[in-house]
Amino acid sequence: ALIEKIQLLENNNSSIVQEIVVEIYREFPNNYDDIGIKWLLRDATRFCICYVYDEPEWQPAMNLVKSLSSHCSDSVFEELEEAILKYHSPYEKRLDKCYLGAWRNGSFAHYWGEVQYFLLSSLPTYRIKSSTADLIKVLRRKFYPEDRYLHRHLMSGGMVGSKLDPSLEKISDRAWLDIIGNNKVKDDHGHNWI
Repeated sequence: ALIEKIQLLENNNSSIVQEIVVEIYREFPNNYDDIGIKWLLRDATRFCICYVYDEPEWQPAMNLVKSLSSHCSDSVFEELEEAILKYHSPYEKRLDKCYLGAWRNGSFAHYWGEVQYFLLSSLPTYRIKSSTADLIKVLRRKFYPEDRYLHRHLMSGGMVGSKLDPSLEKISDRAWLDIIGNNKVKDDHGHNWI
């Protein structure tokens, strides 16, 4: 009866409803694991459904994969492993253009691999292909330490300006050191930075 009820919610696009579906599938007995994995595989956007601000968007899918991938059938497991390997974020092309420009200036942000790393790492190691194990090792180096990616942090940003712009070339190194080391200048952690 619960399976029939949950199937009424399976195609709901609300991330809250999808997280509820994930939690219900995680609690099913092991002989129903294929049903939960197949639900995840029917729509690749379910790899990233989180609505909670302080969790990664792929956390619910990671929890589902951890819970169900040990006992699902071999054919469903192979399909899951392959789907994770081939997953591409809908924002990947936009991020690619943005990050490639930043790479030229020495900034090395990623646009691929984070979802793959955490979902593949959630699979039981005794079931994955050797090529997947090798990829996990490479991605582990890229996404270390993991804590940095498992929790989102509230951040703010802004522009920092200087009133010295017209005469920058005239300021000596010693004068710059005096400015930087000046204890009278207060740290302003508000939104009106100077």
